[in-house]
Amino acid sequence: MKEVWIGLVGVRPRPKSVILEFDKGAYVNVLAFASNKTDYLAQVKKALKQYDLKLEETEDVEPFSQRKTKYRLSKELYRLAQETSATQEVRFGVFHTFPLDDSEGH
Repeated sequence: MKEVWIGLVGVRPRPKSVILEFDKGAYVNVLAFASNKTDYLAQVKKALKQYDLKLEETEDVEPFSQRKTKYRLSKELYRLAQETSATQEVRFGVFHTFPLDDSEGH
């Protein structure tokens, strides 16, 4: 049975990325309508590819229904979960970026 899943995803920009062109990478909560962790990861990778981002790592991937029983979540995450459920499309939270070092050329 499909449901909304959430995970903390570490991403890096690919050469043509406009979203993180001046950043080394970012962490972002990503929500997807999935049947299991494997399905979640496949959908996340596909969505990231559209933005020229590469998945580097994931943490705490689990159904949203479990996450909300363990932590106090923001209204924004609840809104994104509702959107994900309604549209069955991947949704991204706020990108928490880390900049390129000066020594890396930007």
